Amino acid sequence: MISPSTDQIPVTAHPPAATDRGATADGAPADGAPVDGATGLGVAGRPSRDPLPGRDLLTTGAKQRGPRWWAWLLPIGALVGVAALYALFILTVRGQWVDERSLEGALKSAWGQYQRNQAQVSLDVLPLAVGLIGAAGVLISAVVRRQVVVPLIAVAGGGAAMLATQFLKHDFLTRPDLGVSAANMNSFPSGHSTAAAAAVLALLLAAPRAARPWIAMLGSVLAGVAGAGTLVMGWHRPSDIVGAFLVVALCGVAAGWGVALRERSLAKARALRGLAPRRMDARPGMLARGASLTLAILGLAAVVVCAVLLIPQLRSPGTEDAPSLQWFFMVGLTLCLAAACCVFPLLERWVDSLPRDPAAGAAPTS
Repeated sequence: MISPSTDQIPVTAHPPAATDRGATADGAPADGAPVDGATGLGVAGRPSRDPLPGRDLLTTGAKQRGPRWWAWLLPIGALVGVAALYALFILTVRGQWVDERSLEGALKSAWGQYQRNQAQVSLDVLPLAVGLIGAAGVLISAVVRRQVVVPLIAVAGGGAAMLATQFLKHDFLTRPDLGVSAANMNSFPSGHSTAAAAAVLALLLAAPRAARPWIAMLGSVLAGVAGAGTLVMGWHRPSDIVGAFLVVALCGVAAGWGVALRERSLAKARALRGLAPRRMDARPGMLARGASLTLAILGLAAVVVCAVLLIPQLRSPGTEDAPSLQWFFMVGLTLCLAAACCVFPLLERWVDSLPRDPAAGAAPTS
């Protein structure tokens, strides 16, 4: 018969907090405590409390060296889109006629001259208001993230978009007089729409990674309303507004790459110090990504519908059975709003698709 004193080993209770520096009572490291960058384990060998312990910021053996293939559809599509808009709606009689019908429809719409005069003050300051919101957001992001390089890159991207628009409109592109419109001064791309979209771009890139899908959706509404307002007021044609959004998208692609490289450098420095990544630098959640992607898909679908509706008018402009001015105005207005809904969610997907693993591209080790 075995004595109870021989088959039981007495255990002395020692509080884990007294033996594990930087750990909580159950042995898991507290927020900000050192963790093993390769395993995601705390100093006590237990899983970190942080639900994202460097999983997507420091992955050994990662092979992603550039954006995923589908992400390249944005810069390619934006570049082709700018060229196609200019070639079709500026350089051809048919394109100018369709564009001008939309502008005339806006001026003669049920909006009314009185309401247009009343709204002119607010629409005049709308791009400025969006710019101030973007600037405030960039400053807040710099304070929250405790670093200024990413916000500076974001501001540079927005500034580059505005400079590119002014160069294209005043120094590079011309509008030929084809006998369609009395106003032959080139207005492609729209400066007002670019200013609003550039502010949204700066805010989007400066925001923490986890918040970018929500910023993209909010920015789509702000930029879309600002751009559509210039059509309603009769200041710009639809091609000017959509072209402005595409110019901002091209500059956003370049600035977004710079932001991703900087965030990758910060992630590597944090991992080398043995610190877990911050929650704001984690990948966005499924809900945010799904909502943003849904908005982009709906925007693309609306763009396709508008294109299908306009193709017959581009083939035979000026026929007796042509739709009314109000029809052209509504199609152009929808196209402007849909373009904004595409650009910013897709820009967010582009930035998020860029490699962030510090080990990506490094020489393999034996």
